[in-house]
Amino acid sequence: GSEMCIRDRAKPLLDDVAVVSFSSDQYSLEALAQANPFLGMQTGHNRQGVIGGIAAPVVPPIEDRVSLKNMIKGYTHSGAYQLNMEDQLGSIEVGKKADMVVLSDNLFEVNRYELYKVKVETTLLEGDVVFNLH
Repeated sequence: GSEMCIRDRAKPLLDDVAVVSFSSDQYSLEALAQANPFLGMQTGHNRQGVIGGIAAPVVPPIEDRVSLKNMIKGYTHSGAYQLNMEDQLGSIEVGKKADMVVLSDNLFEVNRYELYKVKVETTLLEGDVVFNLH
């Protein structure tokens, strides 16, 4: 979850060119309310969780904030690599499964403290629309 993620120091591993994956897996029903990959990205990117919609204190060292690019990669390509499925999943390329989402906002244009507000508008599974918000 977001609280666990910020205690860990992923940036030194990324700096050493390790493959680091992230997830929104939760361990309790209470934490399930925060099972949001965008909240996880925001937490790792800022080293700061969100409790009840309010930013928690920054977990030092602040220099270990993970870039948004690396947070996104950790939720996509690195996860596929960890599953030994990077030839099928994790990036948009010809020949891959075309599992992807269309978001309400561009993650790189959203305020770093409001990433958790981004919504999935459409989900494609092997190229077929399986969810459409509208």
